[in-house]
Amino acid sequence: NSGDSRAVLGTVDPASSAVTAKDLSHDHKPDSPAETARVVSMGGFVSAESEEEGPSRVWLGQAMNSCGLAMARSLGDHALAAVGVIAEPEITTHKLTPEDKYLIVGSDGIWEFIESLRAVELVHSLMHSRGPKDSSADRACRVLIEKSMIAWKNNEGDYRDDITGLVVDLGALFDPDDVQCMTPKTMGNILGTKF
Repeated sequence: NSGDSRAVLGTVDPASSAVTAKDLSHDHKPDSPAETARVVSMGGFVSAESEEEGPSRVWLGQAMNSCGLAMARSLGDHALAAVGVIAEPEITTHKLTPEDKYLIVGSDGIWEFIESLRAVELVHSLMHSRGPKDSSADRACRVLIEKSMIAWKNNEGDYRDDITGLVVDLGALFDPDDVQCMTPKTMGNILGTKF
């Protein structure tokens, strides 16, 4: 992960059917200690989060009269690279189990008003609402994006951040009745995408 996009794993307990969410990444906010230290050591300035100014941001200087970025890692932000905004991702691993059912990857526009657990519960309910034939990762992703858009409208009026998402049906990887090699068609069914 690099920046403020997030990867969330949705797990379903086979005994209780309880749904849980596990963040596989964390947002690289400017005010986290390690990110702040790097930015400050390179001559940048990190403003505090406030009601008036909004979220914590990285600035070229204390005057805060240039561009301010609400993340400390970013792909392609050349203006603030000189003061410690890096594109280097943070890499974590997780060994998948049959209980791991969904992977949700989304830009900060999804996570601003929807918590990780709420997103996993929404995807889970959609993937099982009408049976396997009527459910898909594609449909769940579209509804998650629509819910995010509505939340932005309700909270911010006409303004909204970018909203990009991907839902992966991990359950298909462990389905004993659906053992087949990974072909483009199979991957398309799992990812909710056509190849």
